[in-house]
Amino acid sequence: MTSAGYRFRNYVTRHRVGVGAALIVALSLVGGTLAAVTQAGRATRQAELAAGKHAEAAALFGLAVSHQELGQFEEAEAVFERALARFDTATMRPHPVAAGALLNIAMIRRLRSQIYDAEPLAASAVAMREALYDPGHPDVIEALGEWGVSLRDVGRYEESERLLHEALDRANRSLGYDRQLTLTMRERWGTVLYHLGRYEEAAATVDSSIAVKRERLEPTDANYIMALSRAGDPYWMDNRLDRAEDRYRAALEGAGRGGIYSILVLDGLANIASARADLDQADQLFDESLALAAEKLRPGHRYTQTVRVDRAHLRIAQGRGAEMVDTLLNVLEIRGQVFREPHPAIGRALQPLGAAYLAAGDAAQAERVLLRALESYTEIPDTHWRVGDVESLLGEALVAQDRRVDGMRLLREGHATVVAHVGTDSWQARATAARLTAAGG
Repeated sequence: MTSAGYRFRNYVTRHRVGVGAALIVALSLVGGTLAAVTQAGRATRQAELAAGKHAEAAALFGLAVSHQELGQFEEAEAVFERALARFDTATMRPHPVAAGALLNIAMIRRLRSQIYDAEPLAASAVAMREALYDPGHPDVIEALGEWGVSLRDVGRYEESERLLHEALDRANRSLGYDRQLTLTMRERWGTVLYHLGRYEEAAATVDSSIAVKRERLEPTDANYIMALSRAGDPYWMDNRLDRAEDRYRAALEGAGRGGIYSILVLDGLANIASARADLDQADQLFDESLALAAEKLRPGHRYTQTVRVDRAHLRIAQGRGAEMVDTLLNVLEIRGQVFREPHPAIGRALQPLGAAYLAAGDAAQAERVLLRALESYTEIPDTHWRVGDVESLLGEALVAQDRRVDGMRLLREGHATVVAHVGTDSWQARATAARLTAAGG
């Protein structure tokens, strides 16, 4: 996927004529001010002042891009906001610089985990660019893609899927299937398909993007490795473990064992080992992933929290779930600073936390936590295996509290949901089957 800096440079390149014209207007104002100030020309003067402000905005936009390219996100956001302030926000007419500033502020805020601030800004940028350009214009597609990712991040998966599919369709028709922007839209759409549990579609979508990149890029290219680093996820969830491992191994070979993306790749390989019941190997890989995360990332980084949650699932499988209560409560606290309940990311922490409370012998607290998890999963289909797994755990909690009739019903229904989604032989179904058997079902 293209970097934010790359997209910023593309924006300035695409609008070089407009930006240059605005700067020429600004220079002409310097020499023509005295001649323009007459009572009869007041309207003209107002137009010139607006043009001057727009020229200032264009210059500020370029400065913000420079900050962004240096990784100075806070400074870049502040300068983009100064550029946007040059426009009358009460009656703002569509303008390329204003639209670009809105979109870039949205991107920066999303990258800084201010996701609920980012989403409405991205929506506004889409509206402005759609008023400026044809539907298939790259700037419109770029803005649609950013809005789609923002919707995904706030947990509105169904809306995100529709928007990203629309962006991909426009990119395919207007730009071609193998353009970089098209590949980016394809990978983003694949990610939200994964979250919705549409694993076969997600795998095929991401693989088609990787196939193009494999022909064009070196195996060590960051753009290629970024795509590969999570390409195994839908195969892992769909119990196609060999294919998942192939993709993780390819990513690790390109990234080396010391790169940031290797944190996710090692996590993926650990999950494969856990699914194969090779728990010692999984432990070693999780250790390596977490050690690398501690070296490369800030403590609350989302990659670190993903690995901690996955490691908790392993500990539960090892019969050490009670040890994970405090860890998962900490993950929940960190995620709660970014996401608002209900949100699937919160649910993905609550789900193992409920299992950890069961392991600790606190079935009543497990029940409360698992009910919250179900509520957090309202944005994924009822047929998703995660919903079935939570129902299964909830059934176990009820049986432990002598509410056997309701508990057994949930154990059976949960197992059936998991089997229908990912199959009888899946690692997910083995877990729900074991709970059902242990309860005498």
